Amino acid sequence: MLRRLAGVALLLVAIGGLAFNEWRAGRADQALAALRASVITVDPAGLVPEEVPVLVGGDATAGRPLRDPPFAVSVVALRLERQVEMLQWKERIEGSGQNRTVRHERVWSSELIDSSRFYDRAPLNPGRFPVAPVRILADAARLGRLMLSPEALAALPPSIVLRPTLEEVTIDGLRLVARSDGYGSGDPAAPRIGDVRVRHLIVPPGPITIVGSLRDGRLGPWPAPNGTAVLLADNGLRSLAELARSRSLARLPELWGARFAFGILGLVATAALWADIAAAAPGLARTLGGTRRRAAPMIALALVALAIGLGWLLYRTPLGWP
Repeated sequence: MLRRLAGVALLLVAIGGLAFNEWRAGRADQALAALRASVITVDPAGLVPEEVPVLVGGDATAGRPLRDPPFAVSVVALRLERQVEMLQWKERIEGSGQNRTVRHERVWSSELIDSSRFYDRAPLNPGRFPVAPVRILADAARLGRLMLSPEALAALPPSIVLRPTLEEVTIDGLRLVARSDGYGSGDPAAPRIGDVRVRHLIVPPGPITIVGSLRDGRLGPWPAPNGTAVLLADNGLRSLAELARSRSLARLPELWGARFAFGILGLVATAALWADIAAAAPGLARTLGGTRRRAAPMIALALVALAIGLGWLLYRTPLGWP
């Protein structure tokens, strides 16, 4: 009974997760299609209508320098980022039950990995970053006569890595030594868990392209008819097609990662419910090979394909659009 309940619960989570993933992707596609149909290209030096989707390209200016005092950084930029990575343990689990294999590997990560949640809690990670990441936005950034919103500045990708200005820095007792593209603690040839590396990146002033809308004098996201906020931004002068293609490509890892993860849940659920499936539909069980090992992957794959197909039908075609 417990196995059956767990199988049903996992199956419901897999189906719900796949449906939500396709719904979210479909809404993003709907919003992008609405943007394509109504966007206008405007001159940042001229009059720009408010609350309509616009494509604006030109030279952005940053105003006063952005500073990160502990590292003696002072630079004129649209955005300054202090990126911090720490060497940590990451746990990987393969298989289940008696066939479970637990491996730990060392990775540089900008996110804190909570080792207290490991299956095997033997390797421990530090509980915090000894150096905090920082993001600083220009408070008077402009594109022509248009003010740039914090959302627009945050959407631009950093394109320049700053070289260190000091030989070494000490923060809270941690000694960081200058390297080619930043600072690091410990021995670079033999780093230890808890060692950090720091680098500074900027979005420089210059040509950029923003697709969004003007509201209260600031260029930011455009609210699509379905409620999705749309903002496309890149360095250089870009067409709408180029920006939309970049956005679509950037979404692919998250989209397919969720499909894979919930597909695996569907596989586990199908394996747990195989005895019930075979008893309820013996003909189907024989057609699929008669064994759990052969049939469960095929049923899980069919589940994923069905969810994706329904998602495309309901959320990404005019049939499902409001």
